[in-house]
Amino acid sequence: MSSAQRPKRPARPATGQPAHDLSPTTSHRWVTHATHCDVTHKVRFRDELAAKQALVGAAYARSLAEAADHDCRRHERRAYPCNACGGWHLTSRADWA
Repeated sequence: MSSAQRPKRPARPATGQPAHDLSPTTSHRWVTHATHCDVTHKVRFRDELAAKQALVGAAYARSLAEAADHDCRRHERRAYPCNACGGWHLTSRADWA
C-alpha cells in the first residue's frame, strides 16, 4: 500500500493532549482480558515481564494523577510469583515482611 492510499492518523486536539485518553480513571481499560487467581482473586499476569509492565502503568497513572492534583487508587509497588496459580500478582507492600 503506498503512502497516498494509507488512511491518515487522527490529528491531535488543539490542547496539545494526545488523541487517546491516558487518565488514571481509564487506566483499567488497558487490561482487556485479565484472568484472576482462584485463591487470591487478584489479577493474574502470565509472567514477570507482564507484571512489571503493569507496575510501569501503575506508576504512570500515579504520576498523571499527581500532576493533575488528583487521588490515584493505583498503589502497586512490586510483583511477586504466586504459588497457587503459577502466575504473577502485584502488591502495594514494598517488602516481603
